[in-house]
Amino acid sequence: MNKPPLDCIKNGTLRADLFYRLGSVTLNLPSLTERRDDIELLTKYFVDQYNASMNKNILGVSRDVMGVFHTYSWPGNVRELETVLERAVALAEGDVIGLSDLHARISAAEVSAPTGKPLPGHEAKRLLAALERTAGNVREAAKLLGISRGGFYVKLKKLGLNPDEYR
Repeated sequence: MNKPPLDCIKNGTLRADLFYRLGSVTLNLPSLTERRDDIELLTKYFVDQYNASMNKNILGVSRDVMGVFHTYSWPGNVRELETVLERAVALAEGDVIGLSDLHARISAAEVSAPTGKPLPGHEAKRLLAALERTAGNVREAAKLLGISRGGFYVKLKKLGLNPDEYR
């Protein structure tokens, strides 16, 4: 339960002396978006942790995945990265986590450069990975990415890709 600490002191569920002692120590931990250099180390750490707990042997993540990780906004901070990697390790079919192993929320995110413009290379790779994973089935690929079939076709056309080449 998130409650204002002063209200908790008033109703007796939080000791005032404890609150003021804790308040004397301030930790400033920047968000993951401000520490992008840590993403690679955290990714390795979490993959190793979940390899051990799930008795898997995932070697790491692909360059494409690392590119997405470095450009994603991480609103859930380090916990979101951990959750994404836990799921990816559990569901990965190969020994390297690829774009198709990522949660639809991450893989369907608009990955943008610092200028705010979409990175077409990442978008194309994400769409192609979904097509390959679903043996060219556009409906299933769109579902995998959490977008509509029509939206999937629009993205393919915009990038100059032909879905028939992946059947």
